[in-house]
Amino acid sequence: MFETDLGTMKIEPNALRYARERVSLSRCELAKRMDSHIRGYRGLSVDSEAVELWESGSKGMTSVETWAATEVCMFPFYALFEKEPPPEPFSDFRSAVAGHKEEIDYTTHRQLYRFERFYELVSDISSRLGESETINVPTALMDEPINAVARRLRESLGVSEFMQSAWVNEETALSAWKSRVSELGVFVFSLPLNIKQIRGASRWDDGAPPAVLISTSDVYSARSFTLMHELAHLMHRHHARPICDPSRDTERGDESRMNRIAAEVLVPEQWVIRETDDHRFPMSFKEWPVYERVRLSKIFGVSNQMMGIRLKELGVVHDDGYRSSAWGSGAFFSGKGTRKKRTPLKHERYRSYLGTRATDLLKRALASNQISFGEIVKHYIDVKTETVEQIIAG
Repeated sequence: MFETDLGTMKIEPNALRYARERVSLSRCELAKRMDSHIRGYRGLSVDSEAVELWESGSKGMTSVETWAATEVCMFPFYALFEKEPPPEPFSDFRSAVAGHKEEIDYTTHRQLYRFERFYELVSDISSRLGESETINVPTALMDEPINAVARRLRESLGVSEFMQSAWVNEETALSAWKSRVSELGVFVFSLPLNIKQIRGASRWDDGAPPAVLISTSDVYSARSFTLMHELAHLMHRHHARPICDPSRDTERGDESRMNRIAAEVLVPEQWVIRETDDHRFPMSFKEWPVYERVRLSKIFGVSNQMMGIRLKELGVVHDDGYRSSAWGSGAFFSGKGTRKKRTPLKHERYRSYLGTRATDLLKRALASNQISFGEIVKHYIDVKTETVEQIIAG
């Protein structure tokens, strides 16, 4: 069989180049991945020279090649024929810690694409079920004081000081925060992300529910921080600015603001002051005693490192013992002395990726025949039908 049997289509060359560069692929890498998708179908093969010809407009693409390119680049099929690129799907993403940032690579783009598909799944099902989702995310303006916004958010979450101090560790705290955020009508998804590239993301389309993505590669306290950071973005939702990119100078102030709101929600200033008023230590201490940091960390349900950073931010301590830009990067996490956990099965992993709220929505849609297992597998979750059945059964 020959390529001409399939016919060729005249794509927009710049659209293909944009799609490739958007997911950080070279021509050679795109050709290799496309070739893997096509697998010699009807004698077709792809090399970097072919990609160069397509991007220069010197050669058209067959339907199979076009399909492979859109699959590899996670790009809408129609957009390869448009002069203007489609809008980015994410309203915000939380980048890596300053000084540790790497360019977003193809693997991370694949995870963001998975988040996009999860979001489209819950949006589609919510629409089909005709359920009026109750969304109680409070609103905020960019010129409002940080403490006022954080206080309103804590009140909406319904988390009291007594409740928070009862959480026994960072993992329990994360689970509780996720549950409270879900009760606001927000879908919380979790995926393994390279935290040197990206820490989380959020999305809230018109007529659809809001959603947040956090990284399972982060330590528990860092995930809680990302969750509050993204929730703060949802509070400041602005359609005129669909993406928040910390690499642009105009957006860095916004990112800093969301970080400060997140810190105030997790470790409120007035509460810290009350807890530390009677626990001052002489200047001969280079740092506060370890037992004191541990006490405060347990009270707030955050890591020892985050507590130290927050104490310094609030001016409670003035030494350099807490200076670190790598909080939450995993540098402080140690598994020493802990029991090794069993590796989760695929359906268990996906159940944790989707979260309780999305899984329950999926169950209701299947029970009412609003969606089929085949449709879920084909369009939204890249696993076998039996795996989806196990996800729902759990």
